[in-house]
Amino acid sequence: MRPECGIGVREVVPIGPGPQTRSTGTQFFVYLWSPQPAHTVSGTLWINASGVAYHAAFTGVRVSPSREKPVAIRLPAEASLEDVFVDTLGDVSTGACGVANAWTPAIPPPADPELKNLETQAVDSLVDSRMIADAIHACHAPDVPGFVISAVEPEVPKAAIAAHIEGSVDVLVVLRPDSTVRAVSVLKSSDPMFRDEALRVARTTIFRTEVHACQPAIGRFTFNVHFVKE
Repeated sequence: MRPECGIGVREVVPIGPGPQTRSTGTQFFVYLWSPQPAHTVSGTLWINASGVAYHAAFTGVRVSPSREKPVAIRLPAEASLEDVFVDTLGDVSTGACGVANAWTPAIPPPADPELKNLETQAVDSLVDSRMIADAIHACHAPDVPGFVISAVEPEVPKAAIAAHIEGSVDVLVVLRPDSTVRAVSVLKSSDPMFRDEALRVARTTIFRTEVHACQPAIGRFTFNVHFVKE
């Protein structure tokens, strides 16, 4: 999360037990986050699901650095979430900051006991999501490049340790619209011994795909994995 943005989506989970998965279904809890002391906010969520953009309004929601009561949203039909972010606070757009602090299915879920607790909160009311007819003109942050959320540290191969050498590998990473890794391939490697570990690192690193007109796209970019001799 970028604290300078002031707001973000910490977690999205399905509401209660049922047939839907973590990111596919119709009803979800959206947990907001703020680096500031507890306060209440009103605004709109932007939800991208199965290639369609939706808005969901929320009013008087308490936010803080801790988990507070979630916003309960309902999609008009079953769909697979691609990302969820805070689009406006009051009547003011969060811009690129809101998009950068989005939740995506690529973000690892909480541990099982905590996840079950998040899924079984009491539902006061469900906010119906409405489809955005013209997402391009409704969007306040047209283009946001992809970036790394959390990089996995590479393990230096034993052969490289024994030889006291270091190196680097450029990996092409292809991301799905939900920011999960679709494919990885080596573009350039200083030594073949680093290739397998570099691919493992790329597969397990958490990325945010590029966004155009507030909608996530298939992302492609070069990810460098550097191996430092020990």
